[in-house]
Formats: sequence, C-alpha cells, structure tokens
Amino acid sequence: MEEAIEKLDDALAKYKADLQEPGFVELYQTIQRERAFVLTDIGSMQTALPILEEVDLADPHDRWTLFYLGTCYFYSKKYAEAQEKIEESIRLGLPPEFAGRAHCTLGAACYELKDYRRARIELEKVIETAPPRYIKQAGMWRWLEYTCICLGLKAEAEHYAKLARPS
Repeated sequence: MEEAIEKLDDALAKYKADLQEPGFVELYQTIQRERAFVLTDIGSMQTALPILEEVDLADPHDRWTLFYLGTCYFYSKKYAEAQEKIEESIRLGLPPEFAGRAHCTLGAACYELKDYRRARIELEKVIETAPPRYIKQAGMWRWLEYTCICLGLKAEAEHYAKLARPS
C-alpha cells in the first residue's frame, strides 16, 4: 500500500502542471480520490481527510468517497459527520463486503453519539452482512455487549459477552 501511495505521489509531482489544466481536472480528482482511499486503508486518516473533503466537493454523491470520508470523520472523532456520510454511502449502495464495514462505522458513531438504540440496530446489521473474520477483527461482540449494557439489556449483554470470549 505504501508503494501505491509513492507511485501516486510521484505521478502528481511529475504531472502537476498538466493536471492543473482544465482538461485534466477530472483525472487529477481521480488520482487524489484513489490516493485518499489507500491512505485511509493504511490508517493515515489525518492525511486522507482533507483530500476526501476536496474530492467530495467535486463529486458529492460518490458512495466510495462518502464511505471513506465517513470513516475518516469517525477516527477524527467527528461522529455526527461520520454518521451523515456513512448513511449516505449505504443509501447509495455498497457491495456486501463494504456494507458490513459501513454499518460497523455507523453503529460505532451512533454509540459515541449516545444513540444506543440505533447503534444496536446498525451493529446487528454487521453480524448479518460482514464475514466472520471481520466480525472478530472489529470486536463486534464487545461493541454489542457494551451497547446492550447502555440500553439496560442485561440478558442480551451477557449473551454478547459470552460470544466475545474465545472458546
């Protein structure tokens, strides 16, 4: 992934003047968009965020930009913004492997916003849509356990706590 970023950075530097020409604005936005996606995937949210905000202004209803922008907002603790962007990316339709991730981020944002009822709904959608590896990696059972605790649902919280413990 780092190598991909280097290649994209090299292309932007090498063709900077050309990419500023009116006929190449779309290509510039495409390169920036892909660069921001990779930056997000490797955890460089602070670097990706301003790029994604710029790309979102140029193409405000792109499901992928909205998904990655929402992810960056979440990790920047801008939970309301994350919720808005992720909800729109879901409405626009994401493939199954990304729908689970989107519902996870949305559920976590709702949890942080203390909307525990909505958080539970979204987090349970992760269980329905995401592969088991992602469910484990994201700590979904713990998220659901803590959400149920906040909702006062003791039996459900205990159920999720059992699922969170390795067998």
